[in-house]
Amino acid sequence: MNLRTLNHKKNEWLRRQKEILFQHLLARKNTTVFDKQQVPAFRRIILLRNDNKLGDMITCTTLIKALKQQIPNAQLEVIAGKDSALILQNNPYVDKVHICKKTMAASWKLGRILKQEPTDLYIDLDRRTSVYSSIFIYCLRPRITFGFNRQGNKAYNLTTPLDFDKHTVSQWHQKLLELLGLTLPQTRYDLFVAPENEQRAQQFINTLPEKPFVLLNLFTASSSRSFSWEQACALADLLPHNTVLLIGQADQLASFKSCKPRPQNLFFVPENFQLFDLFALLAKSAALVTPDTMYVHAANALNKPLVVLYNDTPEAYSWAPKNIPCKVFLTKQPFGQFDVSLLAQAVQELTNRK
Repeated sequence: MNLRTLNHKKNEWLRRQKEILFQHLLARKNTTVFDKQQVPAFRRIILLRNDNKLGDMITCTTLIKALKQQIPNAQLEVIAGKDSALILQNNPYVDKVHICKKTMAASWKLGRILKQEPTDLYIDLDRRTSVYSSIFIYCLRPRITFGFNRQGNKAYNLTTPLDFDKHTVSQWHQKLLELLGLTLPQTRYDLFVAPENEQRAQQFINTLPEKPFVLLNLFTASSSRSFSWEQACALADLLPHNTVLLIGQADQLASFKSCKPRPQNLFFVPENFQLFDLFALLAKSAALVTPDTMYVHAANALNKPLVVLYNDTPEAYSWAPKNIPCKVFLTKQPFGQFDVSLLAQAVQELTNRK
């Protein structure tokens, strides 16, 4: 182990010890006894989803909708990261979105603001208690504080055991709602695409060849779980009856735009397209191919056929789509080595083209 790695591990250990100390100092026992009969009278619900992961926020939309529809008089607020907050734009089931950096200072500042009004239910969806959640609980002093697997944590007075890797995300939310005496009427996620996004998407589609188009997302946060330019070209060659549109971050795609040769049916989306412009494109597409979970959840929300490649891990079960036509491939090898003919065949089967 080199000095740099050792120093990183030391800093991580010190950071975690500081968090544990703060959590201990902030801990305050919640003595309120939960009564399911009081749930319909809740006036304010705050949901913590501040990890700034877009895909995780999409999965929360079914829970948000279920809470708002079944406790309509409650103000429903979400604490989100700067990027993930975008997922909730135009969502009619959210009353307020509070953007908060994942730092102790930012959490403390927002918590002091939010404490001005009483909170009936605080929902912490993190897998383990974080110092940021502890700060919010300390400031808000909610009547009911929920978290999974928080047995023995005196700050939480509503909890249930859960093996995250053996249950789907919808099952996580269903367990929470059952504790509250509520139900999960649907498991399809929500994305509310504005007319202006639909218009921009359609204007671009009008410039493309008149044949069904397939969206191809090449990238994830990890290079080992991303597709290559060669795979993109090979997939386009294998789908001659489709236009293949490459989507992703503009800076990621820029390095490929000078690559030659390029299949005639392979195109890039406009550089100025924002997240919901891409969602509008997805809604009009024939299918989506992606290694990225965020786009998997978006396809679920928009009911689009999907071909997805995942790492072969137990966690893959939790995130796999359940409500749409889809083909899921699992692999232990780097994604850049995966045989794209399998992806092309799946696209053809899902779009009824042999």
